[in-house]
Amino acid sequence: GVREVTQTPSGWTEIIVHSFDNRRDGNGSTAGLTPDGHGNFFGTTMDLGPSGGGTVFELTPLGQLWTLSVVHAFSDQDQNGRFLNAPVSLDAAGNIYGTTVGCLGYRGTVFKLMPSGHGWIATVLYRFTGGADGGDPVSNVVMDASGNLYGTASDDGAHNVGVVWQITPSSGIVAELRDKLARAIQEARTAGLAASQQFVERQEVSPDRKSTRLNSSHLVI
Repeated sequence: GVREVTQTPSGWTEIIVHSFDNRRDGNGSTAGLTPDGHGNFFGTTMDLGPSGGGTVFELTPLGQLWTLSVVHAFSDQDQNGRFLNAPVSLDAAGNIYGTTVGCLGYRGTVFKLMPSGHGWIATVLYRFTGGADGGDPVSNVVMDASGNLYGTASDDGAHNVGVVWQITPSSGIVAELRDKLARAIQEARTAGLAASQQFVERQEVSPDRKSTRLNSSHLVI
């Protein structure tokens, strides 16, 4: 659970702020809390919650009490990430950044939650493959003044003992395109197609019209 420890003249007093309820709001909140500068706190749970893969939650003061609301519930059945070990980070615009150590078919993710009206929009910025880019990103996310994100992964990499990673706004887009290609190829292979890559060939007819020459090819995703 979440607790508040208050100093009094006779010592320190512990108050239980919130007790988690597994399927309702998550289980295993071990990462600590991140203040937003307005009196609210954000945190994570390792797993369970409404969708089974953990949650990002917000604690809001209400008089002498606190109200906990689930900002985003991760599923344990998709490729958007699951199982959160690290605290979240916030930028000046109120966006939330974090990592998951699991993901269906991958070795973790870097995600962003953007406030929108009365809800939040979740975006996967990067999916770790468990290759040279590392796996199991158990750290929080650190952002520099240019908007680049940094963190660590505890496993895989060139020497199989983890990496320090950087994600730039442009490389995140490249990573998404690469993931689309990888998924398309894998789906084609799973379906048993003989050719997992489809090529569109443009033929250029020679002046004598007796032969043709392959001019270019383009991969269709």
